[in-house]
Amino acid sequence: MSKTVDYYFTAASPWAFLGHARFSEIASQNNATVNHKPVDLVSAIFPKTGGVPVKQRSAARQANRLAELRRWSAFRGIDISLQPKYFPPKTLRADHAIVAAILQGEDPGAFVQGVMESLWVENRDIDDPATLSDVATRSGYRNLDFLAQMENPDVLARYAANTSEALERGVFGAPTYVIGDELLWGQDRVDFVERILAA
Repeated sequence: MSKTVDYYFTAASPWAFLGHARFSEIASQNNATVNHKPVDLVSAIFPKTGGVPVKQRSAARQANRLAELRRWSAFRGIDISLQPKYFPPKTLRADHAIVAAILQGEDPGAFVQGVMESLWVENRDIDDPATLSDVATRSGYRNLDFLAQMENPDVLARYAANTSEALERGVFGAPTYVIGDELLWGQDRVDFVERILAA
C-alpha cells in the first residue's frame, strides 16, 4: 500500500481544521508523504456533486452542523469559533497562498494549520494579505516571496488542476484523504487513514 496521501481541502472548512493536526500527526508517525491539494470546494466541486453552501442549507441541517462542530471540537480538544466573524469566508486568496508556498518548495503543513487557526480560532480575515503574511512568519517561513505570487498563472493553474483532479477522483467534500484507491471523506475518518497507513 502506498505511503502517500493526497489531501484535498480548503481553508474554508472547519472540518479540515478540526482534523488537520491529528491527520498530520498520523502521517508523520507512519512516514507518509502528504500531497496538500487546496481545491475550490464551494464554487466548483459542490455544484457538480450535490453539495450546498452552509447558508443555503435548511435550518435543521445548519443546526446539526453547529452541534457536530461543538461535539468534535470538544472531542479533539480544539477551540473553534462556531460562527466566525468572517463567514462565509473568502478563501481563494488563502488557498492560492498555500499553493504558492508549495510551488516555492515550502512544507505547507504549519502554514495550512496557521491559516485555518486564523479563521476558525482568531476570527481573522484570511483574505487579507497582512493576515497571510503574519501566518507565514509565525509558521517559520523566511522567504515570503510566494505571497506576491498568489495570482501567478502557475498558481492558478495548479489550483484549477487540483480541483479538476479532485472531481475526477470522486471528491465531493473537505477534507478528503485519498490513499491509493481508498477515498476517505471527513476528519472523522482519520482513524481509518491511520489503519490504512499502518497496514
